[in-house]
Amino acid sequence: MSTPGERLRRSEAEETYVRAGELEVYRQLERDAAALDTSLPQERTLALGPFGRMRTDAVVDALGKTRGAINNLWGSQEAFRAAIMHLFLDDTTLGLDDIEYPDPRSCADLDQWIERWASTEIERGPRHGMVPESCYGMRWAAWLGLVPYGIWSETVAAASMHEYRAGVDHIAGTVLQPAFEHFGVELTADIQDLAVAASSAIEGFWLNASLTAGDPIGRDGTIAASLAASLRLLVRGATAR
Repeated sequence: MSTPGERLRRSEAEETYVRAGELEVYRQLERDAAALDTSLPQERTLALGPFGRMRTDAVVDALGKTRGAINNLWGSQEAFRAAIMHLFLDDTTLGLDDIEYPDPRSCADLDQWIERWASTEIERGPRHGMVPESCYGMRWAAWLGLVPYGIWSETVAAASMHEYRAGVDHIAGTVLQPAFEHFGVELTADIQDLAVAASSAIEGFWLNASLTAGDPIGRDGTIAASLAASLRLLVRGATAR
């Protein structure tokens, strides 16, 4: 039987190794990020994170094909995985132009419109327990697997920020501006600043919606109602009513 001193030493050793292992994970992310950026000018292919583990045999089985079909189109299984990953980095319109946002003319007032806007955003994003399907919400959730690489990879960072900025412009010009004009709301802040705050709130709620369908802090109500309350606070803080 080990003595208390021996158990303490073992615990300290385990903690030392765990912390060293944690740091090595971060260094591996940094190395993989550098490898990705280096591979692009040389036209090599590299798939990171969950994309590198994608089962290509499951893809061809679902299509009634063989793995040779992928090799014929992409040259290798790894190149196919990389092509899927780049889909998450290159497309800046999916989930924006094809979404039907609430028409301000169908709402009794601005508050009702905000409630419907929040419901639309929750429906558009990832939802806890949802069935895998090709949609923006699933793509956004899978993109999160690339975010740690973006700390060092300019490829991931640039593409991700380009999509974020496109989303902010969409909220400002296509979502907020028509509603404010219809309800005669006077802005007391820059609409781009409000769009940045709203977009950041929405994506924050998408993180929570990936984990729960209820209120994020456990109150009665839905996560859509909680997002609506946050968006309402942001809008009220940026307008004179």
